[in-house]
Amino acid sequence: MGIDISPKSNQVLKASIAKMPFENETFGTIFATDLLEHLSDDTLTTGLREIWRTLNYDGYLMITVPYKEKLKQSMVYCPHCGSFYHKWGHNRAF
Repeated sequence: MGIDISPKSNQVLKASIAKMPFENETFGTIFATDLLEHLSDDTLTTGLREIWRTLNYDGYLMITVPYKEKLKQSMVYCPHCGSFYHKWGHNRAF
């Protein structure tokens, strides 16, 4: 089962980590791959609560994130709106 806010496959459910449409303790393993670095503080907190809610008591959580990424080195400037942003949409480094 996969979820994404913008799924590119009909085999992936359109949903957010902040409000997962699953019962408590549904999964034995949850994978969060290259996701957490994109989340705002509020969404990260809510999303982690949702993960723990939907994960079995003795389940596994597998997380991948960029390691020691230097966020400032990947910032780009938009000449149209005048703002800076991370070229991959990362909000945090781990």
